[in-house]
Amino acid sequence: MIKQSTIKHRYDKARRKEKAIHLVEKKGVDIEEAFVRHGIEISRYSYPRILARYKASGINGLFETRGGAKSVKVSADIKSYISSVKEERTSLTADEICQIVKKRFSVDVHFSHMSRILLEMDLNTAVGRPRKEPIYEEIEIDHAGCFILKAACLAMNLSNTIVDVITSRIEEIKHNSSEYSEEFLNMRILSTSSNVILRKIQALLFMPVFGMERIWHFKTVYPRKGLGPATGSKGPYKYHTMDNFLRELPRLDIDQTLTKALAKLYVEAFRINFRTKEARTFYIDCFRKAVWTKKNIPKGMHATRNQILKCLDIYFIHDSQGRPLLPLTRPGDSYLGDALFPLIEALEEAIGKEVVDFAIFDREGLAVAVFQEFTKRKKQFVTVLKENQYNSTDDFEMTKRSRWTTYKKDPKTGKVTEQILDCDKTLVNSKTKETYKVRTILVREVGSEAFAVIVTNISRRQEP
Repeated sequence: MIKQSTIKHRYDKARRKEKAIHLVEKKGVDIEEAFVRHGIEISRYSYPRILARYKASGINGLFETRGGAKSVKVSADIKSYISSVKEERTSLTADEICQIVKKRFSVDVHFSHMSRILLEMDLNTAVGRPRKEPIYEEIEIDHAGCFILKAACLAMNLSNTIVDVITSRIEEIKHNSSEYSEEFLNMRILSTSSNVILRKIQALLFMPVFGMERIWHFKTVYPRKGLGPATGSKGPYKYHTMDNFLRELPRLDIDQTLTKALAKLYVEAFRINFRTKEARTFYIDCFRKAVWTKKNIPKGMHATRNQILKCLDIYFIHDSQGRPLLPLTRPGDSYLGDALFPLIEALEEAIGKEVVDFAIFDREGLAVAVFQEFTKRKKQFVTVLKENQYNSTDDFEMTKRSRWTTYKKDPKTGKVTEQILDCDKTLVNSKTKETYKVRTILVREVGSEAFAVIVTNISRRQEP
């Protein structure tokens, strides 16, 4: 029941509305001002509705009908009784329990209120058909070992890191869509969900486990179904799907961002802290990859094939344990000396601090300008002198302590097998004609006149 005080309040408010309407209709007072005079705030847009109700029903049309009787408070004893009744007869509905409670306690509980009570007590009857248990179909896994690789990816967060870089770039492209052509914005990858991208990335990561080396293996040499469940899909992707994905992926221009993100990930996964001298030592080398294309791209000497081929140079920077941390792709006619510092800078930018104190690289990076830059940056290097830069020991500057000393011995016989000679050599910058003195370590086998020359800017005080 509605309280008398509530009814009186509503009647009083209706009377004030009626007086405000008379001010508007009879005296032409502004709508909002007329109602404010009588302590009521309304929007002028709701006035036509109020006036229509007044004309149709008089003052009764001005009564507020919202709200009503408050729900009866159900005591803890009644709730306990409801719980016991519901547990005995689980099929009872809220309406039936209302009738039982009314007979037992003479309390009239509304159906909706009883439904809320049952919901709070987790006793409500499920709506709709009973839920069926899922049926799991057995799937033959032809390479269960790939789940070890999947576990490693999960532990390293490898797949998600790649997907995060891709999705971030997609969002950036969508935000600046006016800068791109319609053809570019129609790429399928831009409308692909992150879950689908994740499955495709995992398919590319796991495919070598299934003996797949090329994308066309998705249609030629792969009759098995294991790759699908391994990536979370029913079956492996088709060739044209993966081929299109790989064609669109480079167009996102995420190579630098992804490279740095993965470098940081590898450092965290390998737990490299860069605190020791060994941990701050890095090895830089180049892998030349032949490219089979009709396009005219730079060529280079491919050592394995002993041919000059169209190719790409992929430079890697490895940690002291030989683990590759970060790659840098350059044209096939590139020069190691030009890639050294961009590679070092990219790694340090990815990690967020300077970590490269000592760099070891191939003789291809041999140049006085490179040595001078290392010294300028207060970094140390080790490389090998080219054979055409010396003929004999006479080409080197001997110090007071320069003499052939034992480097290696045969573990069985104890005889000396290799010797080293510590000396110096002055090199000249061909462009600036500046001289640069380097420390050289000559290494030879006992009984042989030939020797190799290691070059470094590490002083004898730092490393005797």
